[in-house]
Amino acid sequence: MVTPKRSWSVTIRSNNMFLKTFSMNPIPKDLSNYMQKQYPKGQYYSVYFRRNGFPEAGFSGYGIHRELEMLGFQNIIVSPTNIPTSSRERLRKTDEVDSRKLARELENDSLSGIYIEELLELRARLLKTVKSLRKYSFEYNMDEDIKLLIGIPGIWFITAITLYTEIMNIERFTSLDKIASYIGLVPTTKSSGEKEKVLGLTVQYNRYLRSLLIESSWVAIRKDPALTLAYNDYTKRMSKQESIIRIAKKLLNRIYYVLKNKKEYVYSIV
Repeated sequence: MVTPKRSWSVTIRSNNMFLKTFSMNPIPKDLSNYMQKQYPKGQYYSVYFRRNGFPEAGFSGYGIHRELEMLGFQNIIVSPTNIPTSSRERLRKTDEVDSRKLARELENDSLSGIYIEELLELRARLLKTVKSLRKYSFEYNMDEDIKLLIGIPGIWFITAITLYTEIMNIERFTSLDKIASYIGLVPTTKSSGEKEKVLGLTVQYNRYLRSLLIESSWVAIRKDPALTLAYNDYTKRMSKQESIIRIAKKLLNRIYYVLKNKKEYVYSIV
């Protein structure tokens, strides 16, 4: 809100949506009563500044800030010079415009805080899940294969455990082409007479493994010199997206060999 001496311009937003802008007497208790009546049981965030400068103690200063905090508002005070304003907004700078701008900036910051809290919670849950998976892989004698997979460039624990649980027994695939077909790293072709046209990757694929392998391939080309060289050669004659698909199949070849032969991955020498 903007705080001239005689009135406040107040803007209300909720869930990233503008609700209203109005003027009212500059009395914190009145604002609190209004919010409690119109938007009961809400969490209230407020921000304000004085048009003629940074708030001072007294009528429109820190006394208001302290009173708003006592009434349950999470309030902050800003200087007018810190409010981002476009050249177009400067031409029509009014209390209402500034009030809406403050409300929008405040909500964005508030929402960012909520998202950060959710992210931290998700990270904590992910860490707990990873610990459980590590324990599970050890108890069920999966740890040998998981360690072999993690030794391949671009493969981390989550990718390794996903590969293991989706493939389970590598012996059921008698060749690289069979497992590549299962994952979806083979092209779709269309035959017409003696001509055969390649249409791109098959539409039948394992949606978990193909995306994981492609993601891992972007990491692998930075870690394995042989894959780096291969990727650079591919990009000379095709797009980066097409090139990384071919790298993904090379990465799959390494995975297949390691699991099939129970041997640690050895980085190629260029």
